Amino acid sequence: MARLIFITQAFDADDPILAVAVSWVRALAAEPGIASIHVIALRAGSYPPIPRVTVSAIRGRTRIGTMIRFYRDLIPRLRGTDAFFVHMGGPYPLWLLPFKLLFGIPIYQWKTHRHVGFMMKFYARFCDTKVFTATAQSFPYRLPHVRVPGHGTDTVLFRIFPVLPRSGVAIIGRISPVKRIEIALAALAACHARGHDVRLDMYGPVFEGDRPYYDGLLALTRQLGLDSAVAWHGPVSQRDLPVAIGSHRAVMSCNDGGLDKAVLEAMACGVPVVTDNPCVGEILPSDLRSRCIVPYGDVAAYASLIMAILAMDEPAYRAFG
Repeated sequence: MARLIFITQAFDADDPILAVAVSWVRALAAEPGIASIHVIALRAGSYPPIPRVTVSAIRGRTRIGTMIRFYRDLIPRLRGTDAFFVHMGGPYPLWLLPFKLLFGIPIYQWKTHRHVGFMMKFYARFCDTKVFTATAQSFPYRLPHVRVPGHGTDTVLFRIFPVLPRSGVAIIGRISPVKRIEIALAALAACHARGHDVRLDMYGPVFEGDRPYYDGLLALTRQLGLDSAVAWHGPVSQRDLPVAIGSHRAVMSCNDGGLDKAVLEAMACGVPVVTDNPCVGEILPSDLRSRCIVPYGDVAAYASLIMAILAMDEPAYRAFG
């Protein structure tokens, strides 16, 4: 029976971006080979009780303070620990390396991003025992210990709601440059220029560092004459997200990172996805690629595919979904 330490940025079922960590831990804890899981998170919010799972929040006022709190929480728990699992990023593989070298505790890391920086390359090569990712291009750094199990999506929560009326297009996720939302706005303008009054709904938070990007998007929306066609809804909780997705005819994803979980959540809800991210193409059968994937940055192709989806009759749309 394995005892795991699971390290993540946030453990909060209401977090609009990182609630997936709670789902992953719940699923891991239900495995018969797991004795216990201790979660170390920068911050912890609300989450349901999970048998055999304990949670600590370690964020300090400074990076040094956070590191001190991390070790204070970790070291008393080392006895009997069988593995560390680092969910996404942060300096944790390096912080854990001494315990891997001294006690042989393996470090596993989940990472999806098509742009692998210098420090992540260092962690992957010299710290991590294995790196797990969603598709081959979602972590394009070739090492023998990189594994591609696919993404984990809660298909009980994200499912088809056949009675929901569907209209317009949605974008799901934080408002950030990596999401390339300016491409979506340009595609929407192209739809309107061709006589199609398409609505675009944005669901996701704006973090402080991304505020200038968001302000630029508001200015671009006004410049393109789309003020009445674009709605900025802000963050949506995980429990409300399936209905938000399922009430749209299509989801756009201009994300320039790895395989975005929002794409899979939309597919689980039976909502067609339009994207230029090559990682999505990796998971689709060939007959669907031409119906979901457009050439990188091709605004006209985005607009054409969106209009084709919106124009489908109900039997064809349901079959596609």
